[in-house]
Amino acid sequence: MNQPIYHPNLFYNNKLDKSTFIFSSQFIMVMKCELTGKSFQTGNKVSHAKNRTKRRFLPNLQNISFISETLGRKIQLKVATSTIRTVEKKGGLDEFLINTPNSKLPQKAKKLKKTIISKSN
Repeated sequence: MNQPIYHPNLFYNNKLDKSTFIFSSQFIMVMKCELTGKSFQTGNKVSHAKNRTKRRFLPNLQNISFISETLGRKIQLKVATSTIRTVEKKGGLDEFLINTPNSKLPQKAKKLKKTIISKSN
């Protein structure tokens, strides 16, 4: 007869795989700007009766393609609309990244800045 085999290592691996999937899926949908690191803010939803419940204020994120003149290609990023205006004001993606200090940039933007600087030299 076909009966399921209960082995402690197999059961442990199945639980581990499911938990790894759950934790990894949380990091895919990060509500964070990839150029400035702008993320959600927390606050209160206030009803007419002044009842307060916690809520999150999410940034207005858009998937957009920036054109890098130095690299000569399009770069797709998930950025806030305020960041799009700032990049346009500074003169494009390359100028924005070069003039912004590394302490204010997230990891992905630092890598992009490093490749732009290496290509420009």
